[in-house]
Order: sequence, then C-alpha cells, then structure tokens
Amino acid sequence: KPYVLKDLHRENAYKALKHFLDTEKKKALNNQKIETSEYGTIQKTGFLKPSEQEEFKKLFEQGIPQEITTLSKEKGIFAHLSDDKGFLIMLDEVESLDQKLFEEKHDKLKLSLFNNYKQLLIGSFIASLNRTAKIEVNTVQQRAESSYDF
Repeated sequence: KPYVLKDLHRENAYKALKHFLDTEKKKALNNQKIETSEYGTIQKTGFLKPSEQEEFKKLFEQGIPQEITTLSKEKGIFAHLSDDKGFLIMLDEVESLDQKLFEEKHDKLKLSLFNNYKQLLIGSFIASLNRTAKIEVNTVQQRAESSYDF
C-alpha cells in the first residue's frame, strides 16, 4: 500500500508540474512575464558561447537538458519534463554579429579551404598520372651505364 500511495503522489506531482510548465509556456509565448512562484524559480545564464564548454557543463550538472544548445532563434522556447524536474527554457537574445571577427574567421576559413582543395587537386593529378603512366626500361642505356663501372 505505501508503494501505491507513493506512485499516486508522484503521478499527481508529475501532472501538476506538466500543467504548470504548459501554463508558463503559454504565458511566455504571449510575451507575458514569467515570475518566480512556489513551483519554480527563474535562472538567467547570461550570454553563453559554444566555446565556453565549462559553463555548459555546469548547467548540465544542474539537470538542465542539453537541448539548450539547439536554441538559435530569439524568443525560442521549449519545455523539458523529466521524472522529478521540469524546465522551461527560453532564448532571450542572440548576441549581434561581430563583423570584424566574422571577416577574420571567414578569410582564414576561405584560405584553409582553398589550400585543402589545392592539395586534393594535386594529389588526384598525381594519382591519375600513376594510373595512366606506362613505364618502360631502356635496356640499351642501362647496359651502357653498367659498362662504365670500375
């Protein structure tokens, strides 16, 4: 009997959490403010860059799902519900593009791709020469060279 009650309480809590997340998600989608309540708190992370793996690791250790890395559209939102926790995750803002950094990385990438293409082209040309080459040994010249050995 205690197991049945425990399962019933867990199921009721799960349903209440799901209802709460659905309600808060609707609020967020309608641009209404989400506030801390008895059911949950609000946590802002600040800007996260893909290169800051330690920051992501800290969030994942707190139970925040890895799907946060897939959000790319401003005001994008999704709800995640596990057995005992629920998360409503929203991307507030996307950092604006740093044009100077973009140009720098773009030029480096362009040069790298060009060099890789050039290496592949040279390698494939040499491979085609090896496939089509016909090698003949000149026996007359070889005998003449061997007669000069002292």
